[in-house]
Amino acid sequence: MNSTMTPPLPNPTSWTAGRYLRHLLRYDRRLFIVNLIAWTIFHSYPILTGLIIGSFFNTLSGQAPFGWNVWTLLAVFVAAYVGRSLLELGAGYLWWVYYYTMVALLRRNLFGWLMTAPGTMQLPASASEAMSRFRDDINEIGQLFENWIDFGGMFAFCVGSLVVMSMINWRLTLVVTIPFAMVLVATNVATPLLKRLRRAARAAGGQVSDFIGEIFGAVQAVRVATAEEVVVERFRQINHVRRRSALRDGLATTLLQNVTESVGLIGTGLILVLGAEVFATGSFSIGDFAIFSTYLASLASRMGFVGSTLARQKQVGVSFERLERMLTGADPGTLVANNASLHLRGALPDLPPTTRMPIDTLQSLTARGLTARFAGSERGIERIDLEIAVGSFTVITGRVGSGKTTLLRAMLGLIPLEGGTVYWNGEPVADPATFLVPPRVAYTPQTPRLFSESLRDNILLGVPEDDDALLNAIRLAQMEADVVEMAATHGSRAGTSTDYASGLAMLVGPRGVRLSGGQLQRAAAARMFVRAPSLLVFDDISSALDVETERALWDGIFARADVTCLVVSHRRLALQRADQILVMRDGQIVARGSLGDLLSTSPEMREIWEGGT
Repeated sequence: MNSTMTPPLPNPTSWTAGRYLRHLLRYDRRLFIVNLIAWTIFHSYPILTGLIIGSFFNTLSGQAPFGWNVWTLLAVFVAAYVGRSLLELGAGYLWWVYYYTMVALLRRNLFGWLMTAPGTMQLPASASEAMSRFRDDINEIGQLFENWIDFGGMFAFCVGSLVVMSMINWRLTLVVTIPFAMVLVATNVATPLLKRLRRAARAAGGQVSDFIGEIFGAVQAVRVATAEEVVVERFRQINHVRRRSALRDGLATTLLQNVTESVGLIGTGLILVLGAEVFATGSFSIGDFAIFSTYLASLASRMGFVGSTLARQKQVGVSFERLERMLTGADPGTLVANNASLHLRGALPDLPPTTRMPIDTLQSLTARGLTARFAGSERGIERIDLEIAVGSFTVITGRVGSGKTTLLRAMLGLIPLEGGTVYWNGEPVADPATFLVPPRVAYTPQTPRLFSESLRDNILLGVPEDDDALLNAIRLAQMEADVVEMAATHGSRAGTSTDYASGLAMLVGPRGVRLSGGQLQRAAAARMFVRAPSLLVFDDISSALDVETERALWDGIFARADVTCLVVSHRRLALQRADQILVMRDGQIVARGSLGDLLSTSPEMREIWEGGT
């Protein structure tokens, strides 16, 4: 049996942020180590520059321990500066390669699961809010890797500078570093607050993204209802919550960083106050003071960085929690899996050809006891049985709200089933959403979704382009005249060889707004036809078509000898062609049979027929 019939993965057991991060480190360990070495050297450079500055001042004061003159020290300083700049350039390149590799891995795995998960798996929030998780939360994880890579160099500088300072005067070194230790303790104590504020800020930001997406998708509805002021006021309210949450989060993080960096000034003040005695004894030179001052200025930012890294380590747990909620039903390692190349360099690989297997050819499709309800209500379908024979044309009809679309979506696995089983060629299908897809089944919903790309790309959607197959799909969908008209808007001469190419290159706009309702439905139908599936499933595909176009569409479809259709419709042309009609009411099939039989035996069918077109 095909692997797509295997049951879906169980719900994940939540991993800790540390476990996720350890798995991520395994993806490209060598690049991580190279980055770590390069940035450790870079961040340790101030130890060398501090020594040079100290020697410079000692030379000026005549206290130099060895015989370098000022010009020699200046040359060494310039050489060190140039070397550090070149190192920063090379290390920066290495870092961005590593950063984009890691965030690409996370986004590929997350998107891959959303594309292959069972169809009943829903996003935890809207698509707009999900985008904030793809963008902000994954960027947050990537920035933690930046902290980790920098951490080695920062830590090496802290240790090295403290060793040098201790060799000069260990008592003074101990005194001036006490405030740093206090900041590290304070950072650890503040971590729960930082994590709570970060979680609130992320949730509020996602709510704003969600609302913006809803507004863009409902502009016409808002205008018709003259609800512009209400919508703007609601946006103002949730944006106020987002602004307040972001302010608190940013204020807490910035305050911690500023306090930590201010410790350097406190350390310098302590040197001035406590260093008077050692200055008087002559054991603390101007160069030593310059070294202490140089190191403390850098030590403050380095210690602050150590503190912020510890805080971010906790905050990034919020990001992993939010990403986990988009992986419902996945193995917990899905997010950090290393099972395919990212193709970040070179040409993208060709898509593998779709190989039609014997199991893909429909012999029979059967459903037994299908039961599905909308969340939080009793509406839905109840224990429905149906059979689709190869080569047949089955129409599901009924009044509005009778359960027609629910039946289709439940059978195809697009909403969760409470009971029942779907059988393909006599074999049970464990996950219809991933099995009943091309080349077995193609489905067009009531409102097809097109992307803001060309008409060609919307029809093919990744299928290798075959001019003959594409042209046949367009003709079958009754779109030839439309494509010619679209070509005319691009300046092509009707009837030329470039006519179709120009028309197919037209951008359809967001959600296909540049197309009429009928063109939208026929473009979606062409997308089905180009895949040559065994079963065509239409949900009211002809609702926006005139009678002649609908007749031509059905004539073209049934010109193929091997076509099998399952259609939701109340239109007379479809009902007249049907081999089998299923009449639905209140989530049940109340009658089934041919049109002639049903018109004589079913009052429900007679009412539908009399109201049809």
